[in-house]
Parts: sequence; structure tokens; C-alpha cells
Amino acid sequence: MQRLAGILIILFVCLQATAQEYACTRRYLVAVNNYAPHFYRDSLNRPKGLTHDLIEILQRRMGCVFIEKDLARPVANEQMKGGRVDMAALIMRNPEFDQMADFEPVYRTKRELIVQKALYSPSKTLHDYLLDKKIIYGSFIGSHTALTIKEEEQLHKHRRLLESVDVSTLYDLFNRKRVQAM
Repeated sequence: MQRLAGILIILFVCLQATAQEYACTRRYLVAVNNYAPHFYRDSLNRPKGLTHDLIEILQRRMGCVFIEKDLARPVANEQMKGGRVDMAALIMRNPEFDQMADFEPVYRTKRELIVQKALYSPSKTLHDYLLDKKIIYGSFIGSHTALTIKEEEQLHKHRRLLESVDVSTLYDLFNRKRVQAM
């Protein structure tokens, strides 16, 4: 854990620092989100996205090798637990990661909700939608990007939450109307 904390501190300090004077011989395995815009592969299977760009900057400035492993969040959790990756980059904070590593925020997002057009009303608030028993929510496993832990527990209790491992699956559930909001 201390090693991971050190890596994260180095990661953010080095974004502002110049390259090291000595050659780094370390190779770091980095878990990255497996969805765009964070991380994706182009038609030639080359890594692209925000996370990849950040990792390339770190490699240039630190001189170390960072090997990107594009993983779904639950797999990244397991890899972190087992010590099979050194760090996770641009992955949302969650209670499991808090038990294994130190979290350093890079950016913040605001809480937003996507609702099926047939159920959308401009006068409704997020809270109104949470109370609407007709709405099944979609979310990522282990992620609190839009729902608080308490809201998630309530939705689970009333069987109104379907969770997915990635964005593609979540959007597919939304398109097939298996979830009405996410």
C-alpha cells in the first residue's frame, strides 16, 4: 500500500516537474478504465484517450515504463487486491479502492442523470426521479458517479438498480429500455 501511495504522489508531482536526471528502470502496471474518453483502442489496436495521454506524459517526464491494462472496474478492484497492478489511473473513487490504496483526485464532475424521453419532465428534480417507482436505474458496479451510497442502497432494497461493468453494457441496457435512468 505504501508503494501505491508513493506512486500516486509521484504521479501528480511529476506532472509539474522536469524529467529525472537518472534513468528509471521500474515498470509499472497501471489499471485503466476500459471506456472512452478515458481509454479506448483505435482501429489498429493502439491505446488512445485521456488516461493514455496522462500516462505518456508521466513516461516522458519520469523515464519509467507504464504498462496500461484496460480493465473493467470489478476486475481492476480484484487486480489491486491481489497486487497484480501497481496503480489505477482515472478511475472513480470507491470504498474498495479506499481499503487498498490512496486516492488522489485529478478532476471533479457534477452529478447528472440521463432519463428515457418518455419519462422525462423538465419540472422533475433528481430527487423526484429517485422517488419514482417506475424508474429502474443503471450504474457501474462499485462506482458512485451519480448515486450516493445511501441512494444506491435504497434502489437495491427496492430492486430498482441494474449494475454493469462498463459503459457499453450500461448504454445497451438504456437503449433496450431495461433501465430508464443512469
